[in-house]
Amino acid sequence: MTLNSLGFDVEDQLKRINECLHQIDQRLLPSTINNLINERTVLNTEREIISIFEDCDARELNYLVGHVKLALIFYKVKDHNTYS
Repeated sequence: MTLNSLGFDVEDQLKRINECLHQIDQRLLPSTINNLINERTVLNTEREIISIFEDCDARELNYLVGHVKLALIFYKVKDHNTYS
C-alpha cells in the first residue's frame, strides 16, 4: 500500500518529525546537557513534534505511529509542563 493510494501525503510530516528528533537526539551530546544548553530550541522542537501529531487526522496518525521512531519520541520528548 502506497501513500498515494491512501489519498493523503504524510511524507513531509514524517520527514519533519525525523528532522526534529535529530535535533533533540544529538549523538555526541547527552540529553541532559542538550536540554540545558539548547533549552529554547529543544522546547520549540518538542512543540513542533506534538503539533504535527495533533494536526493529523486518524489515517495520517495511524501511518505516522507505524513509521516513526515512536520509542525515541517517548524517550526524548519530555513533559516540561509548558504546553497549553
